[in-house]
Amino acid sequence: RIQPAAQCLVLFHLQKQNLSGLGFRQIADYLPYSYLTITRAVDDLTEAGLCEIEGTKEKTIFFTSNKAELWKNALGWFSNPVKKRVFINDDLPGHLTVKTNINALSHFTQINDERKPFFAIWEKKFRELKKKGKIKISSQYDGEVVVEQWSYDPEILSDQGFVDILSLYLIYREETDDRVNLEINQMLKRLPWLEE
Repeated sequence: RIQPAAQCLVLFHLQKQNLSGLGFRQIADYLPYSYLTITRAVDDLTEAGLCEIEGTKEKTIFFTSNKAELWKNALGWFSNPVKKRVFINDDLPGHLTVKTNINALSHFTQINDERKPFFAIWEKKFRELKKKGKIKISSQYDGEVVVEQWSYDPEILSDQGFVDILSLYLIYREETDDRVNLEINQMLKRLPWLEE
């Protein structure tokens, strides 16, 4: 497994902005990580054989394979972004804007939605909201709203208020339900570069 920042960097490159050929400081402008975290993330990706680094003082990242090959090669290194699930019965803070899980799956596929809302938030932001008292009541067992705490920020990868397709695939890839498996593989076809 690679660290969350490294996974986020690759997913951002695949779905949002081509990062190949950019310096580490430029990448830090796109992602919510420090220069040091970006450096460690790229080192992680280099060790996994997913990218190359050029330069010594001003380092630059290069992805040598196309997006389809990169996704295929990175898949074994990726993990489910959901670290923890909690339930909230309190008023929802305005920071919870990205729908996930079954809500996102039904948006991208033919699977039926559930009435219960599922939201994704970076675990770091969740802790900050809790510390500031913006999230008061949470339970691990039941509640009106389900909040998934992610290992990286779902907001920067989000697509029209829903989590990104590749992260959603990673959540469901070990699902045993045949229909869900069929639908998540169909969902990937929404990304034209996967046909390369």
